[in-house]
Amino acid sequence: MPGSHSRKTKPLPTILTPEKLERQALHYLERFATSTEGLRRVLRRKILLNQRFHPELDNAQAFLWIEDLIYRFSRSGLISDESYAEGRVAARRRRGDSAKLIRERLRSKGVPLPLIEAALADHAEDMGSDTIAELASAVNLARRRRLGPFRDPSVRMDYSRRDLSALARAGFSAKIARMVIEATDITALENLIPHASSFKEAP
Repeated sequence: MPGSHSRKTKPLPTILTPEKLERQALHYLERFATSTEGLRRVLRRKILLNQRFHPELDNAQAFLWIEDLIYRFSRSGLISDESYAEGRVAARRRRGDSAKLIRERLRSKGVPLPLIEAALADHAEDMGSDTIAELASAVNLARRRRLGPFRDPSVRMDYSRRDLSALARAGFSAKIARMVIEATDITALENLIPHASSFKEAP
C-alpha cells in the first residue's frame, strides 16, 4: 500500500553457547574498561535475557561459563582489577572526586578494598602526599563547578558557605574545603599543588 512502511520482524536471538558468550565478552571489553565483578554482572544479565527466549538454557551451567571466561581473561591480562582500579583512580581524581567518593564508587563495582587503597596510595605517592592528592582533586572539582576562587569575584563572598558545603558533600574534609574556597585567588591555590598544570581536568 502506498505510503505504508513494512516492519521487519526482528529475529529472535539464538541460544547462547560458551563461544557466543565469549565473543560478547570480548566485544564488551573492547568498548569498556571494567572490573572482574563488572564483567560478571554484564554477562549474567546477558544470560538471563537470553533465557527469556530459551528457557532450556541452564543457568547454573551458563554461569560456570562466565567463571571460566573470567579465569582465562585474568590469566591472560585481558581483565585486571588492579589495573582497573589504577585507571579509575586517576580518571576520578582528574574529575575532582575525593578519596571517600572513589572508594564508594569502586566498591560498588566490586573492586576489592585492598586494591582500591593500593591504587589511591600509589596515586598519592605520585602527587607527593595524600593531602596534596586530595587538595588537587578538590581544586579540580572547584574549577569544574566554578566554586570559590573560580567564581566571579563580585559574588564570591556571597557563595562561600554554599561552596564549602558543596566540597563537604563531595567527601572532602573541612580543612581541604577551606584551603580551596578561602584561597586568595587561583594562582595562590595552584601554587600549593606541585605539577598543578598537569593535573587539571582533561578537556
